[in-house]
Amino acid sequence: MDDSKYDAFYSEIAGLCRGLNNLGKIAITQLKPEVDALIHSRCTDDNTIQHLLDRLLDYAPYEDGLPLFKRLLRYYRPINPHSTANYIRYYKEMYGDEDESNDIE
Repeated sequence: MDDSKYDAFYSEIAGLCRGLNNLGKIAITQLKPEVDALIHSRCTDDNTIQHLLDRLLDYAPYEDGLPLFKRLLRYYRPINPHSTANYIRYYKEMYGDEDESNDIE
């Protein structure tokens, strides 16, 4: 592959990555009110909370995604400690056990 084709390919991939990043930020913006409402309503329904945690887990690597995921985990821990531990494990399996993830527990 010559340099011009490589540069064009790289530019196209970089543009796609920026687009995905923007979609992730939009998703987090839409999920935050759902987390707020769930916590404010003192929801204790496992299915509802787990569904939201599943969705948040996809966006945990984003800057605003991890704090939102952690917030819901902390809310959920007294309701269902076993499932909370599972979500911490899922996070670590998906994204590794980096220093930032240690305070999830």
